[in-house]
Amino acid sequence: MSGAGIASLPMYVTERTAADWRMLWALIAGELAAADVAVPSLIEPPFELMPHWTAPELVLSQTCSKPYRDSLVGRVRILGAFDFGLEGCPAGYYRSAIVVRGGETRTLAALIDGGRVAINGADSQSGAVALQRLGSDLAGVLVTGAHLASIDAVAAGGADVAAIDAQTWRLAQRDHDAAGSLRVLHWTKPTPGLPLICAAGQPVERIAGAVARAVSAMSPGLSARLALRGFVRLPEALYNDPSIF
Repeated sequence: MSGAGIASLPMYVTERTAADWRMLWALIAGELAAADVAVPSLIEPPFELMPHWTAPELVLSQTCSKPYRDSLVGRVRILGAFDFGLEGCPAGYYRSAIVVRGGETRTLAALIDGGRVAINGADSQSGAVALQRLGSDLAGVLVTGAHLASIDAVAAGGADVAAIDAQTWRLAQRDHDAAGSLRVLHWTKPTPGLPLICAAGQPVERIAGAVARAVSAMSPGLSARLALRGFVRLPEALYNDPSIF
C-alpha cells in the first residue's frame, strides 16, 4: 500500500551510484508493499538530515552512529546495517581509512599533532570521531562537508590527512580520480556500520524483513555496482555503547 511516510538512503549516494540506489529502493518498496507497510517516495539528497531522521513518519533511512547516540536514541529504532563485505571488518561493520598523499613521509602521530586535518563534519563517526580516538583535538580542522571533498582537499594539498569511511574509500578508488594520488597510512578498528533506522512508532520487524529480502533479491550486477553484499540485524545495544566506538 502507499502512504504519507518518508524514506531515504542518503549516505553513500554519488553521481555514479544514484541510479543504482534507486534500483535498490524499488526492490525495498516492493517488499514493503508486500509486507503491508506504507511505501513513500524516496527522498534524495541534498536535504536537511536531522528533521528527516526525527520525523514520526520516517519509514526508512540511514544515519551515522554519532548523531544516533547524540540525538536519536529513543526517537528512532535501529533496523540493522548494510554489509559491504569490507576487508578486516565483521559483517555489517566498517572502519576508517586514514589517507595521505602518496609521497607523505610523516608519521601518523606527527600528522595528527602538526598536520592540517580535514573532516567531513564534526558529527561524523568515521571522519571526525575516528581521528579523535587517534589523538586529534580537531582544533583548526578543515571542514569539507563530505568524505569525497576531504579526499579532494588532501589530494590538492589543502589538507594533509583525513579519515574516510572504508566503503566510501573503496568506491572512491573506483570512481573518484583524486583518490588515485592518495594512500592509506592507517586503518582504524572496525565499528558497527551506519545504522538503518525507522521512526520509533513504525513496524520494525516488517521493515527490517523487507530490507533483508530486497538486498537478497539484488542482481549480481547491482550488488557489484553498489559493492553491497547483504543486510545484518545489529542490536541497538551496540550503538548505545560509546566504548565500542
